[in-house]
Amino acid sequence: MALMERFLIREGASEKQNQNENKEDRKIVKSTGNKRKYVEDYLKYGFIPSVNDPSLPFCLTCQKTLSNETMVPSKLLRHIETNHREQMNNPISYFENIRSSFQKQSKKFKKFMTTSDEAQTASYMIAQLIARKKKAHAEAEEIILPALKIVAGCMLTNDAMEKVTKIPLSSKILREELKICQKILSCK
Repeated sequence: MALMERFLIREGASEKQNQNENKEDRKIVKSTGNKRKYVEDYLKYGFIPSVNDPSLPFCLTCQKTLSNETMVPSKLLRHIETNHREQMNNPISYFENIRSSFQKQSKKFKKFMTTSDEAQTASYMIAQLIARKKKAHAEAEEIILPALKIVAGCMLTNDAMEKVTKIPLSSKILREELKICQKILSCK
C-alpha cells in the first residue's frame, strides 16, 4: 500500500511534499543495491569471478557470466544441477585445473591480440587516406602494405619492418574504419 501512495495525487498537497516523498522513495531504492562478493568456496560449484567484473560469477563449464544475484551457493548449485549434471560430483582439483588453463588461455589470447597505439593510428590514417581518394578498401592489403614493407626493408631497419607488419590493414578492419572516415568526411 505504501508503494502505491506515491502515485496518488492528494488534494491540497503541495508540490514540495510530493517531491520530498519521491526523494525518500529514491533513497530507499538506492540503498538496496548491495552486491555480493566472490568467495573462494564457489570454485567447488565450478565458478570463478568474471574477468570483466569480479562481482559477477563466471561458469567454467559453459563459460557464461551470470548476474550478481546468483552469487549464492544454492543458486550456483542449482545452475550446476540443471545445466551441468555430469560435472556435479567432480572434485575441486578438477575445477582448479580448468581455471588455470582458462587463465593461461586468456593471457595468451590478450598477448596475441594486442596492437600498439601507433599501429592502430597508422591503420586509421591509411583508412582515412583511402576514403579521401574514394578507393576500394582492399587496396590497403594489396598495394599499401606490401609497399610499406618494401620501403621499410630497403631504407629502414628490420625492427621497422616488423612494426609495419603489425599494422592492422585487413579488409574487415578497414571496412569499419572506412565507414567512420566517410561519415566524418561527409559531415565536413
